[in-house]
Amino acid sequence: MRTLKQLLILGMTMCMLCTVTMPAFANDTDDNVQNGVLTNFQMLASIPRPSHHEEKVGTFLLQWAQNQGFTAWQDKVGNIIFDVPATSGYENAPLVVLQAHMDMVSVSNNPNFDPVNTPITIIRTNDTLTADGTSLGADDGIGLAMLMYYACNGKQHGPVRCIITVNEEDGMTGIQGLDASVVAEASYLINLDAETLGEAIVSTAAGLRTLAVQPPLRTQPTLDKALLIELNGMQGGHSGIMIGTGKINAAQTMGQLLAYLNEQNITYELDYITCGTSPNAIPNQAKALIAVKKQDVQLVNKLLVQRTEDLAAAYKVSDPDVTISIKSVKVPETVFESKQAENIVSYAALVFDGIHTMSQSIDGLVESSSNLGIFRAGKDEVLASLFARSSQKALLDEIGLQQLRLAQICGYNVTQTQSSDAWPADPNSRLQALMQQVYFEQTGNELKLGYLHAGLECGTFARLNKNLDMISIGPEIHDVHSVKETLYLNSVVPVYRLLEESMTRLCNED
Repeated sequence: MRTLKQLLILGMTMCMLCTVTMPAFANDTDDNVQNGVLTNFQMLASIPRPSHHEEKVGTFLLQWAQNQGFTAWQDKVGNIIFDVPATSGYENAPLVVLQAHMDMVSVSNNPNFDPVNTPITIIRTNDTLTADGTSLGADDGIGLAMLMYYACNGKQHGPVRCIITVNEEDGMTGIQGLDASVVAEASYLINLDAETLGEAIVSTAAGLRTLAVQPPLRTQPTLDKALLIELNGMQGGHSGIMIGTGKINAAQTMGQLLAYLNEQNITYELDYITCGTSPNAIPNQAKALIAVKKQDVQLVNKLLVQRTEDLAAAYKVSDPDVTISIKSVKVPETVFESKQAENIVSYAALVFDGIHTMSQSIDGLVESSSNLGIFRAGKDEVLASLFARSSQKALLDEIGLQQLRLAQICGYNVTQTQSSDAWPADPNSRLQALMQQVYFEQTGNELKLGYLHAGLECGTFARLNKNLDMISIGPEIHDVHSVKETLYLNSVVPVYRLLEESMTRLCNED
């Protein structure tokens, strides 16, 4: 529970945030750009904003935009939209959309961390920003902070519409609920949700979410010893960007460890399994509570420790720090009925997770994959949430069918929804060619065009306006959706300068 002092400080912070007015056309040195963007980012970090809990940050952004004098509104699903007038003489230039999302994936090393009410604590060094024991929220807080800075300080541009969406991370319901009229007149869209300096994203995959649930069936335990099993030390990360690195999925690993006990003829009763916080983040820790026979306690410890050591050796590159803890605890009052417990464990152990196919035309690109992001089974619920991705509809359907049929066999009721649209590459994009030219002139380096095995909102924008010319850029961020998330500070200004000059050239096009 938060102290009165903490609540007062947060309240005062919110009041100050809602009255901040940024100076237009400030002294535009690189230091001022970086400091201005990071000031915005710090403001955002002080407002808890996990997916589905964007009310506070949405209120702040709306009031912030209005305080700058922009025409701003909030749509029916919570997206914030505001218009930045063209600089004098460029009122008839093409309308450009700048776009970012306001929510973040909240991951913590502390199982008691409250992401809905606890601000992110930023740790700054000369070179980086990280967070204290949590994800940083640079995805997409830094893109949003850059959008805010440009809206107040952009030097020369035509009319600009800024769109800040809700719930990009857990279903893309914000962009899915956006009215097509908002982008009907736009010619270009620059998405600020990419994560690699020197690479712009120009194509993304579609996503399929599978939610499997069933009512818990509980009975009294018959075994006399209880063991709390905890898996820790895994790296986790973004289930699209990081899936190709072969990281351990803690949810599936816990299911496989319990299934291994079955194979070794160990009788146990399941009280609960809990792991994962977001469908599109690879779970980095898991807990389970089981009841066993007193005479099997030592053997269970030996089997699980040895199995985990073997696992750590197999994943020594991607997850070198995986550990298991097994503690004797009080026997629970109820456990799952045996058949349901078997089905729960089987689903976690057997459902498809990881890389499904690699692209046959683009070297090194994961083409289709799936992630078991949330797995919970206890007194109140039995739930599995999965996120599959593919740039090929047939392969996405293939994964979805496997997940559906296995869930049905294991007694689950299943809902499947496509959460993002595919964004096909456009080899004739004028915007992409222009920004490649600007980046080369500014840095002497090539701006690479990347194909992302993840969903960006550009896919749905392409459906809302088939004539939109789009690109996605952003500064260097590593290990997103994990407690190791890191923003590299020397990448902020180059991305901003690319945005700034590109906007100037777009308003001067013939």
